[in-house]
Amino acid sequence: MEKYNQSTPIRESENRKKELLENMGTKIETLLYFQHILDGATDDTVDKTLSQLEEFDSQLDSHISPDQQVDFEAYCKIQLKIDALHTEMHDLYIADALKNNPKALSNLESQIEEIYKENEGLLERDNFKFVYQLKISVRELKTKHENIINEDDNSVKKTFINRISRYWNEMKEEDIAKVYKHPFDIEVVVRDKAWPSSQAAAYWPHSVFICYPEGAKSQILPGSTGSVENSDVYKHERLHNILDASVYFKYGPDIVKGKIEEYAKIAEESDNFDASVDVIKFTNYLASLDPSEIASSIHEEFIADFDENVKSLRDKPIPADQLDALRDLSYDQLPDLYKGKFFHICEYTIKILNTIHDKTDNVGLKNIIQEKLYQIQEVLYTSFKVFVEAMQEAISIGPKAIDDLHALVLILPMNKFRHAITYLQSKY
Repeated sequence: MEKYNQSTPIRESENRKKELLENMGTKIETLLYFQHILDGATDDTVDKTLSQLEEFDSQLDSHISPDQQVDFEAYCKIQLKIDALHTEMHDLYIADALKNNPKALSNLESQIEEIYKENEGLLERDNFKFVYQLKISVRELKTKHENIINEDDNSVKKTFINRISRYWNEMKEEDIAKVYKHPFDIEVVVRDKAWPSSQAAAYWPHSVFICYPEGAKSQILPGSTGSVENSDVYKHERLHNILDASVYFKYGPDIVKGKIEEYAKIAEESDNFDASVDVIKFTNYLASLDPSEIASSIHEEFIADFDENVKSLRDKPIPADQLDALRDLSYDQLPDLYKGKFFHICEYTIKILNTIHDKTDNVGLKNIIQEKLYQIQEVLYTSFKVFVEAMQEAISIGPKAIDDLHALVLILPMNKFRHAITYLQSKY
């Protein structure tokens, strides 16, 4: 009988860790090259950029070995079907069609859930997911460019006014100060008094995003020339447009938030909330909801603010003991970076859940809402702590580590971001 060697599992674990870190390194290099292509995109160089994207798309095939090709093609077909259903869900939400057909969203969700159950093993293959998402990103960027070159300023304004009316129906074309167009994105700048300060919104249809007005001093860096192009907000919204081309961030938490929002409207308008809705159905829906789905917009916002966050943490690091004590701090004691970049993102969802909690007499629903509110706070606290630790680690190492981390934020979901620190410490 062969003697058991205790070092074998340890050696296998170390080899597996080395393999995972090498794989992560390859993905980082791929993403940084992709970013390099997009950074060079201007109106004058767009033909060259499109050619580079075509070449990049072809090179992605080398990430899939010949013996995996059949499985990868099957993965792409399934994922395209899921993407189409997500798009349908998103269109329902944007069109505000859920009031007239509340079951439509549930039907689409059920179809997606069924596809995942039938293909769970295949859909969990990280390598396939990475290559597929980048290929889709290339395709979406090309589609964005085609949409943009066919849009003049007047049609952009009309599209924008039409979409914004869901939130703010008093906007007029003359309220739009300027339209900025680039090869892959459009930013709409709204005059100071035309946009209510309590509102914020971003829209997908033709890569049109809001940029806050020139005079909003809180949104412009002190000492800047005051031009929109030089503001952090402008750069932030441009980056959202690029991220929107990727299925990493294409659908976000809007669908989840929209569904809860519909119940919150009933709670505000009805004298008897429990009699106006199917309480058991809504309770079961909330119970099944992963809190990270509600808080997932943290991830995209953190990427869009990446450079600004690096600058903030370099100028004013957050000590480890303050990070550890985050859960116990009152709102006034929280670091500004946390309040400004994390908490406010989920503040609206927290508010509407509290509205429902106050209007229902159903003990089961009250308990589920309290549980979800606690879970959302936990996601906020733990995500912020890990993001800050990783960013401060990268800052302490230097510029190359910061670039690597920028790519890792795109690669890793929130619940796996702790691996970013392991990667940086192993490499540097």
